[in-house]
Amino acid sequence: MLSSGANTTSSNVDAINAIQHSKILFIKVWLFTMFACGIVGHTLSIYVFTRRSLYSNPCARYFLASAMIGMTVVVISVPLRLLQGAYNIDVFVRSAATCGILTWILNSIKALPSWIIVLACADRFFCSSQSVRTRAWSSIRVVTPAISLTIVIVGLTYIHVVFYTRLSAAPSCGYLPGTYTIFLGIFNLFLFSTGPPIGMLTFGLLTIRNVRRSVKRVVPNSNLSQTQNEIRQRQKATDRQLIQMMIAQCIFYTLTSTPNSVYFVYSSAIRHEYLYNLISLLELNSEF
Repeated sequence: MLSSGANTTSSNVDAINAIQHSKILFIKVWLFTMFACGIVGHTLSIYVFTRRSLYSNPCARYFLASAMIGMTVVVISVPLRLLQGAYNIDVFVRSAATCGILTWILNSIKALPSWIIVLACADRFFCSSQSVRTRAWSSIRVVTPAISLTIVIVGLTYIHVVFYTRLSAAPSCGYLPGTYTIFLGIFNLFLFSTGPPIGMLTFGLLTIRNVRRSVKRVVPNSNLSQTQNEIRQRQKATDRQLIQMMIAQCIFYTLTSTPNSVYFVYSSAIRHEYLYNLISLLELNSEF
């Protein structure tokens, strides 16, 4: 009997070790793939948007900034998660301050690329406006202040993360369980998942409306030289491609960010309900 029990225990341990090994292998393959694809994709984006024909375009500057911040996310976040999940090296547990600050930085920079794409969409709206004053906002001089202000605002909106992360006895770095995790899930759902796509879609639709109005209003000018007409045609083609890229980015961010945030809210709510029921049961037993 003892031999049979020992064999069963040994087989269970082997099964658990095999599952753990498969999990670590999957994490390695997945994160290395993400790292490689992220580096290649963002490098190509940076190469495209630094070309002379696009570098002077404010919309392209926003796309360039988004690609550069996306590269930063890949270079910082993916290696940290790889060390944590595959090699059991957790930088977050060095101290409570490290846990809070690193979590805040990663949450902030993760949300930045999508909001900078919103700025690119707003720039297309400003550029296509009939108002001269509104069109003045589509300028190279506006790009740096707008990006800087966005970085500050996003960083400040996530500052609460610093105060609501704790080191557990495991040790591990995590959010305070209970109401805050549900709040954070809903917060991410609106600020990170649905907020940027709604902004992109809103400015995109407004841009399309402005473009259609301008097309109806434009009368072919025979006094312009052929070179000037060609320059105008190239500019229209560039604007059209940037609008198409903007819509593609909107769809991409919606499909990739929303499911994760919804799952986070759902799992946090389930965990909160489980803890509440467990505490209620313990209090009930203590009464007897």
